[in-house]
Amino acid sequence: MKILHTADWHVGKVLKGRDRYDEHAAVLASIVRTAREQDVDVVLIAGDLFETAAPSPRAQGLVMRTLLALRQDGRHVVAIAGNHTTSTSLTRCTGPCSANSACTCSARRNAPTPAGRCGCEAGPGKR
Repeated sequence: MKILHTADWHVGKVLKGRDRYDEHAAVLASIVRTAREQDVDVVLIAGDLFETAAPSPRAQGLVMRTLLALRQDGRHVVAIAGNHTTSTSLTRCTGPCSANSACTCSARRNAPTPAGRCGCEAGPGKR
């Protein structure tokens, strides 16, 4: 099984007043291209797809299109909310991607238990 692990996309970030949309689009297209060229089975996005808890429609659209492209060819996509991306904003984008298949999962991190174990609470599309 081949797994492509990514994290910290931070789509929607503005740096010193400079919009970074074009940079994000180029990097995400590269991730999609790599997933296809390497014929990966699973793409794991470990947190912070967005820069803010309330991403712009433009940022949401870019992430949604990327998730749909990654899901092509039967690839599984697992997206986990981080400290910037809330499970609500993640669900808005993964919901349409998980329609008609269970390829896209979302989860919210839970705090470690006193025993030090962490778990995830399943969101839409979780199998």
